[in-house]
Parts: sequence; structure tokens; C-alpha cells
Amino acid sequence: MFSHAKISAAEKAVLAESVRYEIIDGTERLQFPCRQLGNDGACGCYDTRPAKCQSFQCRLLRRFGRDEVTFGQCEELVAETKAVRNRIRDDLKKAAAHLESVVQEGRISRAMRALKSAEKSKDQRIEKFYATRAKLRFDFYKQLINTYFNSGYY
Repeated sequence: MFSHAKISAAEKAVLAESVRYEIIDGTERLQFPCRQLGNDGACGCYDTRPAKCQSFQCRLLRRFGRDEVTFGQCEELVAETKAVRNRIRDDLKKAAAHLESVVQEGRISRAMRALKSAEKSKDQRIEKFYATRAKLRFDFYKQLINTYFNSGYY
């Protein structure tokens, strides 16, 4: 659900090219989704994962640890958030199927920026109904992420 994490030079040396990196504000960061994340949700480099990955606890996990929410409620929120993300992806594909940068982009925030850029350029091939729906769902998605999953670690 996140786009990147800070990583030290020592951690990068251990991980080498088994993960992707990007420069953000002059700092090299681990790019998500991580190549080491398996389809089952397990980390492929668990023993050597970066400190940020080791220490990460989202707000929802911290609330669970304080018995403020049940495990079932956590499962519901994670499932709902993933479902909203998938609906946004579907809307993006319908809104701008001709834009590879939108359709192929794995990260929703970048895909939304590409869609908005295409709209600003008055691209007539943009399906307005789906673009509007994608933007509305994206706003809700950001609220879910900020409310339940952001941690302050990034």
C-alpha cells in the first residue's frame, strides 16, 4: 500500500539488485511493491530485510496491539482497502486504456497522476465517467490509508 521506504547504503549492499530503488528528494529508497514480496504475502528476504521493514507497524496493527480493534475488524479493513484499490485499477483501465503509463503502472498514486496529466492535456480518449469514479475512489482510498495504515515511519 506504500510506494517506498528509506534504506541505508549497508542495507542496499545486502539486498543488491534483488529489489528496486528510486531517488526521492535526493535519497535512495526501496521501491514498492517489493520484488521480494511473494504472492502469499511472505517476505523473500526476511532475514536480511531493511530496518524499516523490520520495525514497520501500521496504525491498524498498533490499534490491534492495544485491543482497540479485533483481528476480524483488521481483516475487514485490509480486504476493503485492497478491494477499493482493485476497483480504482479497473476504473483507470476503462478511463484510459490507451495510456500505457496508466494501465501498466503498479502504483495507484502514479497512475492517478498520469490520468490527471492526460485530462489536463485535453486528451479526448479519456472516458470521463470512469476517470471521475477513479478519482472519487482514490480519495476514499487515501483516507483509508491515512486513517488505518500510515505509520509515520516514512
